[in-house]
Amino acid sequence: MPSLRPEPQCAQLRILSTPGFGRKIVAPLLSGFHTQYPEIALELLLSDHPARLATDPIDVSFSEDRVGGSSIVARRLMPMQRIVCASPAYARAHGLPQHVAELARHRCINFRIASDSIQAWEFKVDGLVQRHQRFARHTFNDAGLIVQAVLDGLGIAQLPAYQVCGLLAERRLVPCLSQYAPNDGGHYLCYLDRQPLPAHIGVFVDYMTARMHALDL
Repeated sequence: MPSLRPEPQCAQLRILSTPGFGRKIVAPLLSGFHTQYPEIALELLLSDHPARLATDPIDVSFSEDRVGGSSIVARRLMPMQRIVCASPAYARAHGLPQHVAELARHRCINFRIASDSIQAWEFKVDGLVQRHQRFARHTFNDAGLIVQAVLDGLGIAQLPAYQVCGLLAERRLVPCLSQYAPNDGGHYLCYLDRQPLPAHIGVFVDYMTARMHALDL
């Protein structure tokens, strides 16, 4: 009976991302990284709860907010764009809001975030950021379910561009209130500030930064 060969030693890289961004953006890029760096074993975890990099067994995390603290490096990867959109059927039946104030007359769909609160809708009006809490007939804690509800014509929602850019290009969804879209958010890749930075973390950071800068969203 042939003896079993031990598995080669691999560097382990644990990655944390929000579910929507992880499924749509991070996961599709991992196969290319693995092809280039087969000696690095990857583990992708999806959670809406932010990573505590100083205490959690996480090497890198993707965040929609700049993580504070002098011990954390937060590298901005791409703008965080939010788009209010609806299905063509909803637009024909109910029209689309032309101003933020008109949202009160529409069927809004809300996102319940990990803190159990409702995510505010964000706009930039006359150069100032406004946050609105909309009454909603439908609320979900999963972005994919919100996208499906919008496609089904149940209402309108404000969603990250990476979630809906393909559907907008296919005209399965239509945007509105684009002139009030906030433009000062971002997606960040975060990791502990260490010298020297472990090689497997460094190559992952460089790979993801280059690939995400090249994305056309």
